[in-house]
Amino acid sequence: MAGNEILPYSAARARDSIRVSLGGDWAYIWDALAGPKGMPPETVARLNREVNALLADPAIRDRLLALGAEPLPMSAEQSAAFVAAETAKWSKVIRTAGMKIE
Repeated sequence: MAGNEILPYSAARARDSIRVSLGGDWAYIWDALAGPKGMPPETVARLNREVNALLADPAIRDRLLALGAEPLPMSAEQSAAFVAAETAKWSKVIRTAGMKIE
């Protein structure tokens, strides 16, 4: 990998040098859409459906890929599970490393 190369998630996963340097784990930037606690399920479902439709649009997908972002449409449940897993994983790394906010 040359310098600060930006790779879409799927391309980065294929790079053994990244996997080895991070001890088999991945560090990447991700975004998720969230709403307030107690949002009505029908609102969650509609927002999820509309956002996933946008991410499936070839023009939007191509633009995101050109910016180094890879759209990964998920259900609301998949997104919540992903966020929970990432929070648990990186919280452990932060605690183990003794990182503190200054």
